[in-house]
Amino acid sequence: MKANKPVILEEFGVGGLQNKSTIYPTWVQRALDTKHAGIMPWQFGELGLTEDGGNRIIKYADAINHGASPNDGNTFYINQTSVWDIFTRAAKIQNARSG
Repeated sequence: MKANKPVILEEFGVGGLQNKSTIYPTWVQRALDTKHAGIMPWQFGELGLTEDGGNRIIKYADAINHGASPNDGNTFYINQTSVWDIFTRAAKIQNARSG
């Protein structure tokens, strides 16, 4: 039986840059090959933040560390291009498919 519903690969992650660089390409390619509706890893990080930015709610005892958003071990940042590029490429493919 088919449900005819979109499938999203979401909130997935592994620790360690080497693990991410090795494992994510396989997972993301599989999602692309099987026409998943979305690919949403956990989690994109942000750089260049300041505590006095005025628009950031502090929750769960998180803290900015040298300008980077909190990292639970699964976070990756734009300067980690081996990982970032995997999702940039996938986003371009997904965007082209959506017309």
